[in-house]
Amino acid sequence: MHNHRFFLALSLACALVLSGILFSCGDNGISLSDLKGEIQRGSSRLAQEIFAADSGIVALASNGKYVYAATRKGDVWRIKYPEKPILFASLGTCSSELSFQNLAVLPDGRLCAVKCRQDAAGGTATNSIVAIDENGTIQELFNVNENILCLAADHTGKIYAGTWINEGKISYGINPYHLASAEFVMGKLYEYNLVGKQLTEIYTGALPAWIWVGDNNTTYVSLWGDRGPVQPDREEHLWADHYHSFWLPYSERIKIIDLANQDTVFRKLPSSFASFIIGSSGFLLGLAATKEDGPGFYLVEGENKPIKLKFQDSNLEKNISAMTLHQNVVYFGTPLGKVLRIK
Repeated sequence: MHNHRFFLALSLACALVLSGILFSCGDNGISLSDLKGEIQRGSSRLAQEIFAADSGIVALASNGKYVYAATRKGDVWRIKYPEKPILFASLGTCSSELSFQNLAVLPDGRLCAVKCRQDAAGGTATNSIVAIDENGTIQELFNVNENILCLAADHTGKIYAGTWINEGKISYGINPYHLASAEFVMGKLYEYNLVGKQLTEIYTGALPAWIWVGDNNTTYVSLWGDRGPVQPDREEHLWADHYHSFWLPYSERIKIIDLANQDTVFRKLPSSFASFIIGSSGFLLGLAATKEDGPGFYLVEGENKPIKLKFQDSNLEKNISAMTLHQNVVYFGTPLGKVLRIK
């Protein structure tokens, strides 16, 4: 009799623990692989707000424990829902509208970021790539005297920084950002080795719009345009987000490459393309826009036509400014300062 009661109590305790685990996992948001299936089925998803800042979210990153969110003011917040967010560091605003704030996570868990500064006379801006430890202490790693486009770090301690330079007159608009014209533009990609503390230029040509390092440590780079003059047609311009996508008016000039072998992947991309994440089975979810369906998240897989993710609140589709993957759940930021996760 006593054994029966013991096993009954044990079974009940196990059931409660299991249900707690299942409830906890279910409350975190939908996994990336499950989200792919929901997009393919045409389901509408809910987005849960987990944080609101006092200025727009311009960059996100995750180290598996925390989500880090950078604002347009240059503040970096550390978020672990449902705990109260912590102001982690202050980087200052980028001194030029032609450089972008970026975040990445280093193998040792430190946050890698872009800290912009300008000399007292208002001359040339310098972009410092810095590491921020768990106490919020900032250490400068290297400088880039060019406009920053994107930033990433792989699992071996290599940091990749995508930049661009221009010659001659350049004009651009804000809200949304879009490149109007430039007499000459050129993109560069730098690799910084944390061990040897060496900065190396590894690519020159089209603009490296975004970098993503996959689970297998494969580095993917999206390249837009060609080295030379750029004169987009404003009427044909499509934009995906409120922060990066003024580079991206023509889909046929976007390509994504595997950096190691320069092979092109994802041959069918949406009309306008910004940041992206790549799942472990090789599919892509990215910020994009098409003439038919407008801006939002699009699923790209193999040679299939891109499919747009539907939100229950359709206003979210055109108000996305950053994205990351945290514990296999998609988190995104908005120009109004909100951080949300897809449920």
